[in-house]
Amino acid sequence: MKWLYAVYIFYWLSVATAAVLAMLEGPLIPPEDFKKSIEEVKSKTYLERLAQSLIDVALAAVFSYPGVFLAASLYGVMTIALLDAYGLSNAIVYMAFVNVYLYILYQVARWHPAALWIQRRKINWKMYALWLLAAVSVAGVLSV
Repeated sequence: MKWLYAVYIFYWLSVATAAVLAMLEGPLIPPEDFKKSIEEVKSKTYLERLAQSLIDVALAAVFSYPGVFLAASLYGVMTIALLDAYGLSNAIVYMAFVNVYLYILYQVARWHPAALWIQRRKINWKMYALWLLAAVSVAGVLSV
């Protein structure tokens, strides 16, 4: 459970850091550039969007907790970029989805065979596969 707290701490510290830097220096990602990149993503096919979404799942599946921490940090920066570009209501919806998705990625990392081996626990391939498939499914839905 402590690692779940760490994932959310990484996310919220990233949000706070990006917000402070945006107030001091201006947005890290200019709103116009962010909107343009969103439009470019929308113009891609579903499979291209899915491939991009699966990068986060691959980070968690390959690198376990460090991969989830990296994804959480990137999502934190993206939260502030979305807030600047599209406003508070869209950012709140995004934060809700990101927090659920980070929980699923945390579960992938938690049941990662290397993480269990380091903790000297029995490797449970069924739970790992279950959470990995859940992460892929959520990535598939978010790619629509």
